[in-house]
Amino acid sequence: MAEYHRGQGELDQAMTYCEEALSENPELGPAFVTRGMIHSSRNESESCIADMTLALKYDARTPLVYYYRAVALDQLGRSHEAIDDCDSAIELDPNSAEAYNSRGLIQMKLGQLQESMADLTKAIELAPYWELPFLNRGQAALLLKDWDLCVQDYTIAITTVEGRNDSRNNVMLGRLYLNRGSAYRSRGDFAQAEADAQIALLKDPNLAYIMKEVGREPIE
Repeated sequence: MAEYHRGQGELDQAMTYCEEALSENPELGPAFVTRGMIHSSRNESESCIADMTLALKYDARTPLVYYYRAVALDQLGRSHEAIDDCDSAIELDPNSAEAYNSRGLIQMKLGQLQESMADLTKAIELAPYWELPFLNRGQAALLLKDWDLCVQDYTIAITTVEGRNDSRNNVMLGRLYLNRGSAYRSRGDFAQAEADAQIALLKDPNLAYIMKEVGREPIE
């Protein structure tokens, strides 16, 4: 029941079931897994790490546990520990697109751009309809000044997200258009860059201040 309620977004109910299950059996590994995932949804990184560590202690050693703990560790700036957990997730499941994507993102933050590109490319191969690896590889390509790959990956990410027709994604879309516009500008496609900048502002008007900081005044 706890996992059902968590999947429905009913986190308080899910937490109640986890607490009841753990009161009956304090060594119930799956309950720690679900509770850790609830903490992750609430951005409670330290609690997520604690629960996933207990899950591993009580025989719930799965790629998912390592993946969630890796994300939480990265949020706390513990990048190398997070990479170790991504390694463990991939060892258990070589087809874990999530673990490759997370490891690639962490490597990008550490400046390990070639390693990042390899992992993000692998994530794309495993999950070609998931926008996050394209978004992240687009950012890595931007840092590597590979403008063509950057435009390609941001275009795929934009198309995927827009296909959901969900206004809740507008902030993400604004950033995607802004970054693709930056790549267009860098390779000399100024008309395309301007078009993307205008769409970015329509999606998220708060991006205007970023444009001013980089010396580009948005067109009114």
